[in-house]
Amino acid sequence: RRLAEAALTQSTDDEHALSFIASRALCRPLRPEEISILKNSLSDLKAFYQNQPTEARSVTEVGDSPANDAVDTSELAAWTMLTNQVFNLDEVLNK
Repeated sequence: RRLAEAALTQSTDDEHALSFIASRALCRPLRPEEISILKNSLSDLKAFYQNQPTEARSVTEVGDSPANDAVDTSELAAWTMLTNQVFNLDEVLNK
């Protein structure tokens, strides 16, 4: 969640936020096909969490530090789950 928060607060748009996450998790830029996949996943996650505020809160309340109140809960939940997907790539786990 903290990486998702940082990406959202330090980025100007979704593509920049994706690059921010990739640079920290993968230590390389995303390939065009990866950007497309992540954007599609993000779209699905945003739609889900916008319609499920209770689920969004349950995602953003995990951890010792409180979520950043300046970031929309459903947006943060979507980005948190997207970041989780990136962290679960073999490339990240086997670096």
